[in-house]
Amino acid sequence: MPRIPITEPIFPDAALSESAIKDRLSHHALRLKARKTGLIIPDYLAAEDKLEHLQLHIALSRDMRQRITRRAACIAARVDRRSPLSRLKREDRERFEALRNGVDLVALASEHRADEIAAELHAEFPWMGPATEAIWHGLRRSVQSGCVFHGMVGADSTG
Repeated sequence: MPRIPITEPIFPDAALSESAIKDRLSHHALRLKARKTGLIIPDYLAAEDKLEHLQLHIALSRDMRQRITRRAACIAARVDRRSPLSRLKREDRERFEALRNGVDLVALASEHRADEIAAELHAEFPWMGPATEAIWHGLRRSVQSGCVFHGMVGADSTG
């Protein structure tokens, strides 16, 4: 079955994680120090994934490593605060993580299953009655037509 995204891109970019930021800052500091000392870095070693090659020739001071760690933590914390998920509890953020890559669409076996799903939704979210009813009708239409329910309930009746 196809996989569809169901959330806006609310998840922080993996490239903005604390460890990724720390790696980039360390690589940049190593390149600056290499340039300052006159060490010529071939192009094939200049890429960020060749960080360990530079470390064989140049070492960053303990103070510089601590500054990089603090700065990376500060940047990552700012990115995290700007995320819409930052307002949620850790458990709720972890639940959302399962939705990062979208969800799989499934075909319902029968209209009875559509009724069960609608009843479960209504039991859990009784204040969402009109939305639950729209989803219920969409689920039933998808079973009747043999199509996979895509979750978009609107003015058209294609389901």
